[in-house]
Amino acid sequence: MGLPTESDKSYSICYSTPGHIRAVNHLYGVTTPVLDTARVLELGAGEGYTLYSQALMYPNSRFVGVELESENSLSSQQALLGSAPDNLALFSLSLDDLLCQDIGEYDYIIIHGSFSWLSNDIRDQLLAFCQQHLSPQGCIAIEWECHPGAKINEIIRDAVQIHSSLANDIETQIASSRAMLSWLKLNGVTGEAAFLKSSDTLSDLLISHSLLQTPNEYRYLLEFAGVIETFGLAYVGDLLPWTELAAHYDEKIQHLHNVLSPLNNKILIQQYLDFAVNRGTRFSLLTHSDNAQTVSVLPDLTKLKDLRWAGSFRRQSLQGRILNTLTANSETPVSTDDIATLALLDALGDGWPSSLTFEQLVYNVRQPDLEDKAWREDISQSLSALFLKGLPDLHFSLDKSVYDTCQAAPAQWVAATRGKYAINRWHETVELNDEELSAMSAPTLVVTAQNAQILFSLVKKGMVAAAPKAWRAFLQQLIGHFPAEETWPLVFSLILYSGTEANGGFLPSAIATPGKKKTSMPALAPVEEDFHRQLEKLMQEGRFQQARASIERLVAQRPDNVHVHYLLANFYLRTSDYDAGLKASMSLLSLQSSSWRIFYELSAIFYRKNWRWQAGRLARAILRAEPGYAAAWDLLSSLYREMMEYTLAEMCSRKAIEIEPRSAGIIENLGTILGDQSKMSEAIPYLRRVVELEPGNFNAFTNLLFGLTHSTELTAQDLLEEHKQFGLAAERWASKQPFTITHTREEKSRLRIGFVSGDFGRHPVTNFLAPVWYSLDRDRFEIYGYQNSPLQDEVTERLMESACVWSKVTHLSHLEFAEQVKRDGIDILVDLSGHTGYNRLPAFALKPAPVQLSWIGYPGTTGMATVDYYLIDSRFAETGRSGFCLC
Repeated sequence: MGLPTESDKSYSICYSTPGHIRAVNHLYGVTTPVLDTARVLELGAGEGYTLYSQALMYPNSRFVGVELESENSLSSQQALLGSAPDNLALFSLSLDDLLCQDIGEYDYIIIHGSFSWLSNDIRDQLLAFCQQHLSPQGCIAIEWECHPGAKINEIIRDAVQIHSSLANDIETQIASSRAMLSWLKLNGVTGEAAFLKSSDTLSDLLISHSLLQTPNEYRYLLEFAGVIETFGLAYVGDLLPWTELAAHYDEKIQHLHNVLSPLNNKILIQQYLDFAVNRGTRFSLLTHSDNAQTVSVLPDLTKLKDLRWAGSFRRQSLQGRILNTLTANSETPVSTDDIATLALLDALGDGWPSSLTFEQLVYNVRQPDLEDKAWREDISQSLSALFLKGLPDLHFSLDKSVYDTCQAAPAQWVAATRGKYAINRWHETVELNDEELSAMSAPTLVVTAQNAQILFSLVKKGMVAAAPKAWRAFLQQLIGHFPAEETWPLVFSLILYSGTEANGGFLPSAIATPGKKKTSMPALAPVEEDFHRQLEKLMQEGRFQQARASIERLVAQRPDNVHVHYLLANFYLRTSDYDAGLKASMSLLSLQSSSWRIFYELSAIFYRKNWRWQAGRLARAILRAEPGYAAAWDLLSSLYREMMEYTLAEMCSRKAIEIEPRSAGIIENLGTILGDQSKMSEAIPYLRRVVELEPGNFNAFTNLLFGLTHSTELTAQDLLEEHKQFGLAAERWASKQPFTITHTREEKSRLRIGFVSGDFGRHPVTNFLAPVWYSLDRDRFEIYGYQNSPLQDEVTERLMESACVWSKVTHLSHLEFAEQVKRDGIDILVDLSGHTGYNRLPAFALKPAPVQLSWIGYPGTTGMATVDYYLIDSRFAETGRSGFCLC
C-alpha cells in the first residue's frame, strides 16, 4: 500500500501490519510468529511504501509485496526498490501469474486494497492458494465486503450497469461507469459506500471486473466462514477487534445483542451483530484449522494487560487553562473527566513514541494523594474503555516496538518519507510542513534555539528515535533551547527517560535515576562556602538585587556547573521572580535530571505561576518515587486548599508534618487549612507555633492575625493588642534597616498616589478599587501601581494601561521596595492587603511615603503606627460597629 494522496489520508495503515495482527491474535488466544524473523506477504501492496517502512524496521524479516499489474506502475516499484533494503521485494503480477507461482511459506499474508474487490470465485482461489503457503502458526488477514451492509454496493453496481448498458464498446462502458460513480458521489445517495471511496484509484480492468462482469454476489459472515473451512482455514476474528464487541456501538445495541445472540457460537454472535449495525466491510483474521481450538469466542479484554501501549496524546488548553481533552496525530479529540483515563493518556503522551507496559502505566497513573482508589482495576477499566472506542491514535503491540529497542545514540531520524508525507514506526501517516522537511534533510539531529520547536513537533509525529539514555540527552537539549513558558510538556517526558522501568521509566537499572546520588564531577563541584555565606548575608539584609547580580556573575563564569545553576534557580524562587526562576530551572534541567529536588523547586515555580495542573502532576511524580518528600505533600495540600477540597488538603498537610514536624512552612500551611475549615481552636496553636519558631517571619504573623479575626474566643481589645504586637515587631525590624526618611513638603502640580496590592485583577479588592482608581483626576494625581503577585489577567492589563507608572515588585525585598517607593517620590502610599496574602506591610514600617493608609483588603487595623489612616465607611466606623478597626 502506498502513502496517501492529498484526498485520501488514511490511518488504516496502522492496523494492516504484522505487529498489529500479532497483538490482535493474542487477544483471541492465538499465538503467531515473532516479528523479528517473520516472513510477510502483502497482496494489494500498491507501490510498496508501507512494506518499505516495515522492512527498515525489521531487517531480519522478509517482506514481499504484490500488486495487480493492472493497478500499478512497475516503474514506481522499481524506483522504490532502488533505495530499499535487501529484505524487500516488490512485484506487479496478473492473478494468473501469481496463482501459478511457488512463492514459499509466509507467516503473515495480508490481502487488501485492489485484491479486496475480486469476485467470490477468484477470492476463493486466492484463499486456497494462501492457505497452502501459510506457515503452521501463520495468519491471513483479508479485507472483504460483506452483507448486510454491502447491499449498497449492489445498488451501485445496478446503477452502473444500467447507465453503461447503452454503450456499444468496452471503452464507452468504462467511461459511463465512471460517470455514474461520480454522479452517485456528488448526490450522496449511497452514503459511505466503500466502493465509491476507492473507485477513483481503481483501473479500468478492475472497474470492469467488479461492476460490469461480476454478478451481485456478496456473502454474509456465516457463509464466508463455511467457505474457508473447506480450505482448511478457521476464523479468528477481526483486525479491528473492538468492532466484534457490541459495547463498541451503543448501549441499546449492546443490550439487544446480548438478549438475542446465541451464547458461545462465535460466528452467529458476529452475524447477529452485523445485522444490528448493518456492517458492510470486514478485515478478517484466519488461521489453519488445526489452531482453531485455541481461538476464543470474543477478544479477551483481560489480555489487554499483556500488551504495550503508545499514543501521542497531548492536553489541550484554553486561555492558559488545561482542559480534560487530549488530541494526538489524527487530531481526534478525547474528552473525559475520569481521573485514571486522563492520567493514562497523559502518561502515553509523555512516553511517546516509546510504548509502556501495563505495569509502567500503573506506576505513572497512580496518585499518592488518592490512596483509597484501586488503581490497577481503574487502569484496566480505562484501557478497556479506550480500546472499545477504537481510537486511531491508541496503539498497542505484544512486543517491544522499534522505538523501544532502538539503541541509537545520539537521537536519529526514523521514517519512510514521500514528499510531504511520512510513515512513522507506529505506521501512522503524518503530514510534514516545509520547516519539518528541511530539518529532516539534515543528516544528524542538532538542537538549536531556532529549530527546537520544530524538532519537538517532529517528536510528536514519531520521526525521532534513540536509546533511552540518548533520549534523555536529546530532551535535555530541547529543554535548554525551548521557550521556557512552553517547555513543561518536555519535563514530564524527561522524568520517564530519567527513571528505570521499575520506577515507571525507560532507563536500564544501571543508569542513575532522579534522587540517586552520584559522585561529583569536576564541572559539578559545589559552590564555595564563603560564597554561600556572603549570599545569605545579602539576603538577610534585604539586598536581593546585589545577591542576584552576584549569582548571575557566577553562572556566567561557570556555565556548566549544576550547583551554580541550582543556586540561581533557588534564588529566583525565594525572591518570587517566578518567570526568571522558570527559565533558570529549565537551564538546570538541561544539565541535570537526576535530582527530585530540582523537580520539586520547578513544581513550586509552576504553583506560584498559577500553573496548578502542572504543579500537581509534578508533585505526584515526585511522591511516587519519594513518598517521604514532605515539601511535595505540602504543595499538594496548597493545591487542594485552593480547590476548596479541604479534607484532601488536610490529609496531605498532615502527611507533610509527620515527615518534617518542625518545618515552619508546613506547620503554617496546616494551620491555614484548619482555619479555612473554621477549626480555629486547632488552627491558632499551629499559627502561633510558626511565629515562635520564626519571629521575623512577617507572613506567618499575618496568617496568625488573619486566623485570630475568625476566632470567637477573643474580644475586640484582645484582637487589637495582637495586631499591635505585629506593629512593634515591624518597628523593631525597621529600626535595624539602613533606610533614611527624606520627606519634603515641596509643592507639586500633581500628587503621586501609590497603590500596593497582590489583588490587581479579577478579585473583589479590585471591584472596590476600580471606581476610585478610574475616577481620580489624572491632571491632579499621578497613579502608581505596585503589583505584588503573579496575578495577570485582562483586568490587570486595564489597570496597567491607566496607571502613570506600573511596577511588578514581587522580586524585591521589603527594604528594596521601600527604596523604590522613595525613589518614585510617592506622596500617599495605599495598602490594599492588610493582613492577607501578598501584603507589603513591613515596608510600610520604614515609612517610605509621608502619608500612608490602609484600605479595603482587610477588615481591621494593621497594628502599625506608621500607617496613618485606615479608610473606612462612616457607618462602619460608628462606635461598637468597628471593633478593633478604630485604633
